[in-house]
Amino acid sequence: VFDFRRGDVLFHTRWLFHRSMPLTSDGEERFQRLDMEPTFKRYSIRYEYADSRLLKGINVEFAALLNSENKGRTLAEVNKAEGPFYPKCWPGAVSDNDIDRMDDLVREKFPIAEARRKELFKTLMQGNTAKK
Repeated sequence: VFDFRRGDVLFHTRWLFHRSMPLTSDGEERFQRLDMEPTFKRYSIRYEYADSRLLKGINVEFAALLNSENKGRTLAEVNKAEGPFYPKCWPGAVSDNDIDRMDDLVREKFPIAEARRKELFKTLMQGNTAKK
């Protein structure tokens, strides 16, 4: 179906392989009444070790988009410097302090990172089409 070859670069988001379930007709009607897009996005959780490092170079991780100095840092270092981007979930539970800080991440930092991510993809795609 796809003509992938060694060396090809594939740009995508994690939503590519996480499709939502189709809605029933009642669900579609409800979203139409609310003037909303008729989809439910799912979030899949990946577990990593705290000593895992963020990639250097082009990076679409929100922590790296907000602060380029986070590139190459361990996840634990990012959490300490920037907030609970990668909260510790085992052993033990997420701390109450991290839960409080997550709200700030979602409301204040994620919208900035999302805008930067979109701009980065736009720039990368423009560069790709200019070469054709």
